[in-house]
Parts: sequence; structure tokens; C-alpha cells
Amino acid sequence: MDLADLEVDLMVAPNSIQASRESVMDFTYPFFFDTMTFLVKRADPNRYKWKTLIDPLSWQVLVCVAVSLPTCAFILFVLERYNQYYVVAVEKPHGFQYAFWYMLGALLTQGNHKYFMIFQIVNLRHSSRRVDVFGGAIPPSSQSGRTLISFWWIFSIVLVATYSGNLIAFLTVTKEKLPFKTFSMVAEQKEYVWGVCGGTYIETYFEISPVPTFRKLWSGIQRNIHSHPEILDLNPEVHVQKVLNEDYVFFCDKTYFEILAGKDCRFVIGEEEYPNMNYAVGLPNNSAYTRLFSTK
Repeated sequence: MDLADLEVDLMVAPNSIQASRESVMDFTYPFFFDTMTFLVKRADPNRYKWKTLIDPLSWQVLVCVAVSLPTCAFILFVLERYNQYYVVAVEKPHGFQYAFWYMLGALLTQGNHKYFMIFQIVNLRHSSRRVDVFGGAIPPSSQSGRTLISFWWIFSIVLVATYSGNLIAFLTVTKEKLPFKTFSMVAEQKEYVWGVCGGTYIETYFEISPVPTFRKLWSGIQRNIHSHPEILDLNPEVHVQKVLNEDYVFFCDKTYFEILAGKDCRFVIGEEEYPNMNYAVGLPNNSAYTRLFSTK
């Protein structure tokens, strides 16, 4: 307003070049280019510390292992139970429990005699007599049973090697997990509230933008403005404190966030950026100094 009323000759501030402002003022060549992103509080590392042992493998792999273990044990039991080898052999075929504990021992790369002892204890507790099975950790005697066990050993070795390598990597380097990575993910979730500095171009852009994601973000601000009036506060420090104290997302310039994150490790910057910030010196319309300042 001061420039439009010719009360000042020059405005040097973090003032971005926008088409709506060009009608009342002139801009020099941009002196700084910035992007818009969001700031959130870093997750508590102890909150999900219990997941460290299962993080090296995806949930799909864990489910497949949980299903394949009893399935392969059952297949081994069937192959042993109805195998013609044991018709003439002295040995008796394995039971399902023995097959299960044997394959579990192979999967955990432990001595199978430990799991066979557990199997014996379980049977002694539920039966007055001892079940007649192979002693120790002797593998199946039939060709079909040995073939299945061999493939299970190979699978166990590959799985354990992959798990061990990933676990060491996860324990060495902290794995940062953001609650969301993009603007659209912020707009879709319901746990966090978001806001911007009132009176800035970011607020105006959210309001007038034709992009569906930004329109959703503006709808979220309008929806929460009554319960959280500070989400459009003019002071950025209010938003920063809200990020620290609540589940809150603050949209602003990336450079400002980088300064905050450099001073306080509790902050983490979003991965997505929107390049819409070109800062320039402002002058009155048709100012004689616009060309001179742009050249300099």
C-alpha cells in the first residue's frame, strides 16, 4: 500500500513476484529463488523401537514365511507318512510336530536338537508315553523328504543372510520415517492439522490455486480455522511452536525451514517442494529505478 500511495520509494523484503501485485508495483530482477515445502516434528525414535527386529523384512515377506513354515512342515509330514520307503524300512516316519520343529530350527539357523528337546517335552506333558520318533536331529531318510529339506535349507540360508545384512544396516544408519512425504498425503490424512503464515502469498495461492491438492489443503485450513485460529497467524514463530507441541504441519519457504532444522534436530523438512518463490525488490509503478536496480 505504501508503494501504491508513493509514500515509499523502495521495498526490500522477502517479497515474492506475483501477477496480482504487478498491477500496483514494479519488481526488479529476482535476487533469490526459493521453494515452498512443509515442516513437521521428527518422530520419537523410541516410539517404534520395538519394530527394529522386523523392519529388515517387509510385512509381505514375514507373512509368506509364517505361512510357508507350517505349510512345508505339513507337506513333509505327508511325504513321510505315505512314503513307500517306510513300508520296508525299520524306521518310522516323522510326525507333524517333529517336521515343524526341525524346519523351524533350520530357519533360525540353530541346532535342531534344541527344538527336538522342546518337542519331546511337549509330548511328555500331553501324553503318558513317549512318542516313537527319530532321536536327535536326524533328517528324513526318504529321498522325497530329504529333497524338500534341502530346498528348505537353501531358502533359510538366503533369508537369514538377507535379514542379517539389512538388520546391521538399519542399526548402523537411522531410518527416517516421515508421517507423510508429499502435499497430497498431508491433504488426505486426518491426524495432523496444517497452516501457513497469514497474509503471505502461500495463503493466497492455496485459496486461488486450480491444483486439486492445494484446494484440498485450503479446505482443510478453512475446516480447522475455528478450532485452531492460530493456523493463519502472522507470526511464523507461533507456527514453529505449534509444530513442536502438537501434530501440526507448517507450510513456508524451504530456506527458512533449513535454518530451523540446522539449529534444532527435532525438525524435519518434507520431501516434496513447489517452486513458486521468486523474491525481488519492490518499487512503485513506472519507477525510474526499476531498470537500474535490475541491472545492478
